[in-house]
Amino acid sequence: MFPRDVVMKTCYLRYTMLTRNYGSLFTTCTSTSSFALSEDARFIFNSTLGFEKVFAIGLPERSDKRDALALTSSLTGFRIDWVEGVKGESVPDKALPYGVDRVALWENNVGSWRGHM
Repeated sequence: MFPRDVVMKTCYLRYTMLTRNYGSLFTTCTSTSSFALSEDARFIFNSTLGFEKVFAIGLPERSDKRDALALTSSLTGFRIDWVEGVKGESVPDKALPYGVDRVALWENNVGSWRGHM
């Protein structure tokens, strides 16, 4: 659990390091300049790194993680689609795979597994 100002400073430092070291590369790839990239390479410079969508799974009450990702993505132009996470207590026993012993698993593991389904 990091204080909010530490997360913001970390994101700012990462952003300045990226723009200082690779800033000309990012601006060149998104503009119409003489910098030549293959058609395949152009796809990885978009807001989803070439994927159709990028998902982040998180519980609504974990606003610290959501805020950190939102800040980082807004600074870098990266687009994230949020999916609500699942608490393990809310997963019924009949939704678990056959043979899984719910007592042996942590509820966090059950919720994480179900959130990725």
